Amino acid sequence: MQLLSSQRLWNRAAHNAFTDLARFNGRLYVVFREGLQHISDAGVIRVLSSADAQLEWQDTARIALDGADLRDAKLSITPDNRLMLLSAAAKSDGPVSHQTKAWFSDDGEQWSDPVDISEPNHWLWRLTWHQKFAYGLAYGTAGTGGLYWYRVGMDGQWHQHRLTEFDGQYVNEHDLCFDLDGTAWCLLRRDNAETVNSTGLLGYAAPPYREWTWKDIGVRIGGPCLIWDEQHSGFLAAYRRYQHPAQWLPQWTEISRLSKEAELGESVALTSGGDCSYPGLLLEENHLTAVYYSSHEEDQGTAIYLADLNLSS
Repeated sequence: MQLLSSQRLWNRAAHNAFTDLARFNGRLYVVFREGLQHISDAGVIRVLSSADAQLEWQDTARIALDGADLRDAKLSITPDNRLMLLSAAAKSDGPVSHQTKAWFSDDGEQWSDPVDISEPNHWLWRLTWHQKFAYGLAYGTAGTGGLYWYRVGMDGQWHQHRLTEFDGQYVNEHDLCFDLDGTAWCLLRRDNAETVNSTGLLGYAAPPYREWTWKDIGVRIGGPCLIWDEQHSGFLAAYRRYQHPAQWLPQWTEISRLSKEAELGESVALTSGGDCSYPGLLLEENHLTAVYYSSHEEDQGTAIYLADLNLSS
């Protein structure tokens, strides 16, 4: 795994962060949040697109919601070939602190009105499509607590059940991959008071996804992204890596090979530091594209970056 290049895409807001990317109808789309700082009363989602990641990027759309901080934008492509944007609308007052919402687009420029896609105070952090349904994990906010497995249809209707093995813990961000037989694989973030219980987990479950087996990957992570590797025999995982499990800094953005036995292998640290990470990944043959945010260039603020990697030996 070799880092070929890294380019700054965007730094027009005071704080640009929490990224994802997807290829849709031949174009590459990048989404992220713009705000005044890491957490603020208002945040909007910016959409950029390009026919060639090495050339010109277009400012394609800006999505806002009155009275809300839109956080952690995630992209997916529906079975009927629409681009789906997922984000949690955070509010600083009222009984509902977070409401996960979805927008849909046929061209990446014009977006539908938002629709609620989870229970109130369930932060559905990411959705992954498998056959005709999208699946993901939501964690409870505003005192709700718990971790919930969601299945969402193309009509936006959802069903959920609670994973009770995590009651009493704080587990939150995740990503999913699916085997052809429907087995789900999940990379999960933990943030418990005991650092020994704050390392990431790799889990798997067969339908209906109520009985899970979890294995410790041995390091603390944030903002996980998980995709299949070139041979579909293991994974490529990207995440925020903490040098000290009990400390916020130092941190950096890392991409690693991850086996089904939860063993981290070959890894690359992207050019990053400070407040950073929350990557998105796209694998096309042996070429890996990663989007992430970082504040390592102090004179550029917190900016969005795009990295290109070659997976060939």
